Amino acid sequence: MTKPANPLIDAVLAELTELEKTMGATRRKIAGGERIDLSGLAARTQKFCEKVVAIEPELRIGFSHRMGALATDMDLLKEQLVYEQAKLQAAR
Repeated sequence: MTKPANPLIDAVLAELTELEKTMGATRRKIAGGERIDLSGLAARTQKFCEKVVAIEPELRIGFSHRMGALATDMDLLKEQLVYEQAKLQAAR
């Protein structure tokens, strides 16, 4: 027997997949020296988190490992940005 569909979980998982792709692509672009546009990322992430919080905790546990990996990716992106900014300032 299959579980009944949960539209909120389906939407969260789809957005999680897109955020994972965005983080990976963004980090690769930075590493390759490309300029990036992060406008809207904070608002998008905030809306995503609000949806996640709306899901019952016992249902969130099923994708908590992916959430942890996304948080790590975001931390790595932040470190990359800080490093690149420091390089730019040192070159001035």
